[in-house]
Amino acid sequence: MSCLIETFEGESNFAKRADVFSMIERGVADEAVLNTILAGSSRWDEPELWDFKLELPFYATGIKPSDSARAERDSKVDEIVKDAVAFYNSFGGYIIVGVADQQRSVSGFDKRFDVESLNKRIRSATGQSVECIYRTLPWKNLTGEIVQLGLLFIPRRAPSILPAQFKVGAHKSSTGQYAFKKEDFYLRQLDECRPATSAEDFAFLYADERRRITLTLPPVRAFMENNLPDRDGELGKFIGREADMAALWGWLSDRFSPVRLICGLGGVGKTSLAYQFAELFAYARPAQFDKLVWLGAKIQTWHASRDQYVALQRVDFFSVDDFLSTLAAELGCPQALLEEANSRQDLMDLTVEHLSEFRFLVVVDDVDTLQDEDQQVLYHIVSTVFAQAKSKLLMTARRNLGMPRAHYIELGGIDEDDYADFVESKCILLRIPNPAVSDSTHLADLLRISGGSPLFTVSILRFVSLGETLQRSLRLWSGAAGEKVRDAAFAKEVGRLSPAHARVLLAAVYLRQTSPVELAAVVGISDYDVSEALDKLRDFSMVEVASELPGGATILIPTTLSLMNEVIEARIANYKTLRDACFELRSIHADPVPFVMDAVRRCMAHLTNKDTKGATRVVDEALGKLPEHPDLVCLLARCKFTEGGHSRTDAIALFKKAESLGCRRSELFEMWVEALQQEREWEGVVDVIRRAEMKLSSPGRFSVARANACLQRADLLIRANRYKEAEKVSLDASEDIRNLLKNQMPSLFRDDTRTAQKVVIRKWLEAIRIQCRSSVECGRLLGAVVKAIQHFGWLDVPTAELAISLGAERYRTLDQRVKFSQSSYESIALFAKRVNILQRQAERLPKAASLVTALTAFKPLVDGVLSKAATGGHGDSPFT
Repeated sequence: MSCLIETFEGESNFAKRADVFSMIERGVADEAVLNTILAGSSRWDEPELWDFKLELPFYATGIKPSDSARAERDSKVDEIVKDAVAFYNSFGGYIIVGVADQQRSVSGFDKRFDVESLNKRIRSATGQSVECIYRTLPWKNLTGEIVQLGLLFIPRRAPSILPAQFKVGAHKSSTGQYAFKKEDFYLRQLDECRPATSAEDFAFLYADERRRITLTLPPVRAFMENNLPDRDGELGKFIGREADMAALWGWLSDRFSPVRLICGLGGVGKTSLAYQFAELFAYARPAQFDKLVWLGAKIQTWHASRDQYVALQRVDFFSVDDFLSTLAAELGCPQALLEEANSRQDLMDLTVEHLSEFRFLVVVDDVDTLQDEDQQVLYHIVSTVFAQAKSKLLMTARRNLGMPRAHYIELGGIDEDDYADFVESKCILLRIPNPAVSDSTHLADLLRISGGSPLFTVSILRFVSLGETLQRSLRLWSGAAGEKVRDAAFAKEVGRLSPAHARVLLAAVYLRQTSPVELAAVVGISDYDVSEALDKLRDFSMVEVASELPGGATILIPTTLSLMNEVIEARIANYKTLRDACFELRSIHADPVPFVMDAVRRCMAHLTNKDTKGATRVVDEALGKLPEHPDLVCLLARCKFTEGGHSRTDAIALFKKAESLGCRRSELFEMWVEALQQEREWEGVVDVIRRAEMKLSSPGRFSVARANACLQRADLLIRANRYKEAEKVSLDASEDIRNLLKNQMPSLFRDDTRTAQKVVIRKWLEAIRIQCRSSVECGRLLGAVVKAIQHFGWLDVPTAELAISLGAERYRTLDQRVKFSQSSYESIALFAKRVNILQRQAERLPKAASLVTALTAFKPLVDGVLSKAATGGHGDSPFT
């Protein structure tokens, strides 16, 4: 029975929420909770403290659930786990069971719910102990009727405990959905349990004061103890980076990752992100931390609005030892102890000792001010030191310092979705009209030229503030007028590159979009050296791997870095030679057809004269310019194939590469198949033929080659006594050929294909014949014969005669049997049906006269056994 809940419009909803929150804090789980929630306000506005459910998942008593029922229950329990964790992370709360949320009607719920299993599931899913309580309680409605309701109490997370994070994913529901995913943080907001996604969500989870509801005014909020420097006036309003900010908040709960790095090219906003996070952290005052420490090594910073460097009044350290000494002092180490430290190890010991007394968030800004070697040393030291404490350390640097990918956030430009807001905020800061408002293409041009870099964007807008149009500002900034700010952003990184690495970078800048193979060819170094250089450039975020293509990764250069030619050229003695080679390659890329045709013509001339070495030399030279051109790779494969011998293996690999690069020439597949045949790689032959049939649209061209390869494979399997596999290989080949014949195959190939099909069918039947040595197998052998007739239109007389011979032996035995089961009858009826099919087909073929004679003698025996089986052996026709 259901009943409506009584409502009172005048009651204060906030007071009601405060009362419920007080009950949560006191751990109340009795009728008082039901009376407070169900007899309150008529509207359930912002019910972040409670939820209603019609029922909870349960097992019917004494009935063992099926696998599907168990899986469905598991997914429903996951939904409760998700809700419980969301309540626990937020305010705590109650789930009242037996109330329809939408209709606001009470129907009751008196089933047993295993809360201990729920608590165990929460613990295994999050690693945290959440002690929920479940009770079935009576509640009296307006008519005086007593209704049993379930009450699930979820406690509020203690301030000193980090937010619960799911360490495993949920079970898949019958609809293919998952209640939660691995690494999700859940919170309760209004009437929704949802994953935390924004910086605001995480700030809520970590700020204990925001997870309380009281009628009294909250105390004046104080920031966590910190030594943050004054906010840079250039920062202005922080825009975007929501995903990066959320990742930093989530990192605070990662017990096994004490050090995190924000890296990226100069001017992308590394310091801004770190400072904004530190400010929010200090304001949230997570109870799991005691103090925020900020240490910066930056001596000066580029102010884009002034187009000049500005010295910073506060510099915290200049070396690794200086960093350790300053950090230890900020952690509370007495100066006298620091003066007594005689070595770096002493400073590390003091730092570890004072880190263990409290819990700190340490932010180290601009580590790349140090020399490269010192940056690595500093990273290894802080990794060692902070692994021994409960504190966290966040660094900013231009390089990723060789850290594991999961341990650093690599910043690029501001996302396109946030860029318009960023430009608007900077126009307000510079007190200029937004030049991109009137024309959206202006904003796109600004984003393209600046690469989304906050520093470069402000630098370009500075020209607008001086009276230039945006388009003229973009042209000025791309030229000499923007050199100083680009130098400020990139000169430090470029100066740290070795000449060899700088050559690779400059070649990539010249080529704009390239691949490792092309870089190796144009720079004149090995693939290994290119890989090493790219790793170094990736450390500095100077190159981007856009996508994985068959020939290798596509290497892209940030738009802003492509304007740094002169700075990079200054690092290379003979850059003009490299520049000319790259420009030549770009012209070939623009129109490769004449270049490729010339290479093909000269190569084929050498092959005609049986000069394979000369032909190979021509192709190698051409591949030096176009290393991933499919036709050139195919041409090199042809040279290797013609050479023969050990080069045939190289040819096979090159044919495969050419096909993966997009070559669709028929001669590629023809030579590829021939090379594999010569190597007796029969599986490879079949695979290549399948590719050819899909990509050449020429069915039947390779049918004979395919049949021969399958026969060879089947023979090898039969010799190895792997008859089942031989049977499958032959049958699959027969099916493939049948499908080819059903299509519109050119008449040129049809006759040869039919002949090939008959040969393959014989091999299939041979594989089955070998397995059917006893009379018991007569049914299987006859089934294969009939399938060959019906499916492939082919009667193999010798195999059919063997099936009848085995059948006669088998059915003479069955004729002596007294009783037959239902399954025996069905088997005999099927056999008799197949005998009839075989007889009809045999009578049409003059060459099958001996088979017809055998069938004529055999059929009465089969019919007699079938008649006896139809009565079950008792004459009462139970099966008919």
